[in-house]
Amino acid sequence: MKKILIYEYFTGGGLINEELCSSSLLSEAKAIINSIINEYSKSRKYQVYYFIDHRLELDNFGQPIIVRNLKQLYDIKLLKSFDLILPVLPEQNMELYAYSKFLSQEKIKMLLSSPETIKLLSDKYKFSTFCEKTDIPSIPSYLSNQINFISNKIIIEKHRYGIGCSHVKKIAKHHVIDSKKMIYQPYIKGDDYSLCVYFTKTKFKLLTLNEQDIIVKKNNLRLRSLKVNIKNNYFLDIYILIKKIHNNLPGLYGYIGIDIIITGKGILVVEINPRLTTSFTGISSTLGINLSQINKFMESMYINPRSRRIHLS
Repeated sequence: MKKILIYEYFTGGGLINEELCSSSLLSEAKAIINSIINEYSKSRKYQVYYFIDHRLELDNFGQPIIVRNLKQLYDIKLLKSFDLILPVLPEQNMELYAYSKFLSQEKIKMLLSSPETIKLLSDKYKFSTFCEKTDIPSIPSYLSNQINFISNKIIIEKHRYGIGCSHVKKIAKHHVIDSKKMIYQPYIKGDDYSLCVYFTKTKFKLLTLNEQDIIVKKNNLRLRSLKVNIKNNYFLDIYILIKKIHNNLPGLYGYIGIDIIITGKGILVVEINPRLTTSFTGISSTLGINLSQINKFMESMYINPRSRRIHLS
């Protein structure tokens, strides 16, 4: 039996020297970590352990490793005692990149994309430039000194190194601030979706297409809910898009989330999350598979048409 260690940032001690995050973020993080642990615990192949902030308690089938200081998260002897590490950290402020680089340098096996790929995807501006060079259709991003390239009067402001909707605002063009930490995009109307995809070095599998319910509240964009595993007429176009991403980002590995917007002119990539996302919590129940046995599903043509709504706020 293999030993797997799961490190989810918000519940696993990433905030050990800070106040715990807002109730909504913490609730989301708990749902993700419990879902992962319970999925891998169902398999007879894995003995599941997980880091847990000493201020928290989770109800699942795994074995907790209580974290009281940050040094424990970087304990090489402890980490090398496991057959596999599954990190679920935010790209924000390069947290995921730093931890993946550490694990890679220490030659610790991880279910994660390469550090170089994570670094690129964690910087929304560099990723936008990469998409332009590789002809991946995406929403173009600009720095404040490039704002005249956007003709729209209403634009989107995002934190360059942020995650999800952590700082996504709909603003008037003349409200742009001079900061290299922000990027700006044209406001594009369309239908918002996310893709759950599993990548190996040689192939990929689209697990679910998810409908995003995004609302605007006081000019801030918020993801209110997700409908996991829906049908869509753009399946072939989505497959072609993922294939192009796979060809140009060979360092993608494991569970990946891809946010897209579908307009009357086609599909545009919003961002790629090189990690497990909230949608993971609905995949098993809608597909009827155990995600710890992903290799079996990679070869299967079986599709379960059930959908599930996940409410976030």
